[in-house]
Amino acid sequence: MNNGSIKLLSSIFGLTLILAAAGSVPAQVTPKPAPTAQPETPVLPGKIFPKIMSAPKVFARVGPSGVTEKSIAVDGRVNVTIPCVTQGDVKITGWERNEVRVFIKDGSPVSFTVKQTSQKSEKPVWITLSSVSKAGDMPAAHSDCIWGDEIQIDAPMGAEIAMKGRETNTVVDSVRKVMVTSAGGDLSFRNLSEGVSAKTYEGDLLVENSQGPMNLETTSGNIVAFGVAPGDVGDTFRAKTNSGTISLQKLEYRQTEANSISGSVLFNGSILSGGSYAFNTTNGSIRLGVPGDTACSIIATYGPGGLNSELPLKASTTDVAPGPVKTVRGTLGAGGDAVVKLTTNSGAILIRKQ
Repeated sequence: MNNGSIKLLSSIFGLTLILAAAGSVPAQVTPKPAPTAQPETPVLPGKIFPKIMSAPKVFARVGPSGVTEKSIAVDGRVNVTIPCVTQGDVKITGWERNEVRVFIKDGSPVSFTVKQTSQKSEKPVWITLSSVSKAGDMPAAHSDCIWGDEIQIDAPMGAEIAMKGRETNTVVDSVRKVMVTSAGGDLSFRNLSEGVSAKTYEGDLLVENSQGPMNLETTSGNIVAFGVAPGDVGDTFRAKTNSGTISLQKLEYRQTEANSISGSVLFNGSILSGGSYAFNTTNGSIRLGVPGDTACSIIATYGPGGLNSELPLKASTTDVAPGPVKTVRGTLGAGGDAVVKLTTNSGAILIRKQ
């Protein structure tokens, strides 16, 4: 072995001894000092604020594609007032919870205002719905009007609903009572226990399977009522349209009135004893469908269309004045204390057997 090889082995052996000795001594690590906390500095375009004095107020604005949902615990017979709905499809549904829930899609935020609370339950018995908005750093501002592509409201079954709309299609189902006025759009009501008062200037009206006093009016549209009845003795049914058809089926009111200026009036049901019925149209026909054993008095005023009856009609008097309009007074069946008045200026009157 030459001298170079001996020197190389000596170097490797010495290095090995040094590493072994180092492994037997614990490593000493000097910890790094913790960084000094620096206050966060918010930066806005063009401005630098070195210090935040207080937390900013948070306001959540719902954008055009956003959703608003809000609820409030209420008394079971709460009055829910909606002063203004500018647009949207509105659906109000009764449920078994003592709570009002509002869901608005693609529309305004919503706010509840408690107008009155119950002395017994201390829960709201009268609330109003409105929208809320904010511009910049200004405080939140309330507006009477809410709007949205879709507006859903759940309320207790014992709730009373009062609403005014502009361009809305509205459906109300399974609450106690409804009062709705709309400038345009169809109104539909189902399963109401204490009545409907509804008016739309351009749209149709539908009421079915409901009780209580009914007052239905549309300027330009049809009215359909099916399976409706009084909730209390003396409840009345009234329907009026300027331009449309009124169709009434299975009504149980003893006081019924239907008026159309330009449209037909259709009635299918029973004539109840002691009842007072008035069906009128200026320019349209009147068709009455009643059971074969109907007994009532008839007062029929008609124009060129004439009067036809499938049931025996016994005329007591006939007034023939100059011109095409005639008035016939008579009885159906054995007569009785129910009175039916049928009036059309330029249409036919048909009484048919069901």
